[in-house]
Amino acid sequence: MSVDLNTFIAKVTALKEPTLFKESDEDILQQLDTLCIDFLEARSYIVLAKPKRKDFKSVDDLISYFYNLYNYYKKPVCRLVSNKTKDRAILNNFIKLRCTELSITFNEALTETALIMEGLFMYEKDLGLTGAISLSLFGNKNCKWITDKIICLLNNDQNLLREHAAYMKALTWSSKEASSYSGFGVLNIDTENKDGKKDK
Repeated sequence: MSVDLNTFIAKVTALKEPTLFKESDEDILQQLDTLCIDFLEARSYIVLAKPKRKDFKSVDDLISYFYNLYNYYKKPVCRLVSNKTKDRAILNNFIKLRCTELSITFNEALTETALIMEGLFMYEKDLGLTGAISLSLFGNKNCKWITDKIICLLNNDQNLLREHAAYMKALTWSSKEASSYSGFGVLNIDTENKDGKKDK
């Protein structure tokens, strides 16, 4: 077998050993991920990791994120391929509209759109959608109720709000413009510190 069980056990054990000179937990977890994936693929499984939200820089990043979400949640026999020209036009219009209506930056609109995309798949049953999910939903005026309902569901999902607040805080710490950050726009996020006081 291509996966060395002793290596796997050693890496798991290393996570429990708080020593000064060990690899970081993140590095060890990454190696464990690789070992697990190699093991499952050697046993003829197809492994799909849940796509992670990141610091989106472009519309193309969002397009890739959407199709990765689609493949993760829908597990299609045949995967969809992006029509980049059409998908770019749809998302550019959607993002520009959000920037204008909410007075937010392009980067904030990218981050919000990614969250709405994730909500589209997470809340598919709540939305009662019967047709196929595609990026064209973001460019159809008759589908505005879908994005509105996703936003309501996102705003009511406390676990997701806490996760997103931590994500946004991490981004602002690494940003040169952290002091001018104006918030997430569409989401009403209030986080509390250990003393129970709201973060400013």
